[in-house]
Amino acid sequence: MPYVIATSKLHPGDRVTPDHLELVDQPRAVVTLEEARAVVQKMVRVWRDDDDSLTAWSAAYNHLQLAGTLDEPGGTVGPLPNGTVIEVRLVQWRDLDPRPGNPRTIIDAFNARERSA
Repeated sequence: MPYVIATSKLHPGDRVTPDHLELVDQPRAVVTLEEARAVVQKMVRVWRDDDDSLTAWSAAYNHLQLAGTLDEPGGTVGPLPNGTVIEVRLVQWRDLDPRPGNPRTIIDAFNARERSA
């Protein structure tokens, strides 16, 4: 089953609810949970590399551990100290493309559409 990863920004003082999140990057689809975990871990590392403080390293460690424990239905990692929230959710193939096809082709087409949106 495929997963969609969406990155949003939480405004300072807001709670993590859909009403308070602003999409900051186009959603990205991957084929497996392992791929989803790897993408989220890479996103946390990129954020950490932008902030070399001890607080950032400590938060990154905690969020990397959380990313590694995402289970089948997906989940949320964050908010990171900069307000970034990463959501991973399990979706149906038909959510990505209603036409049947090769999984990799469906994923690539979904990601291309999202990048051009």
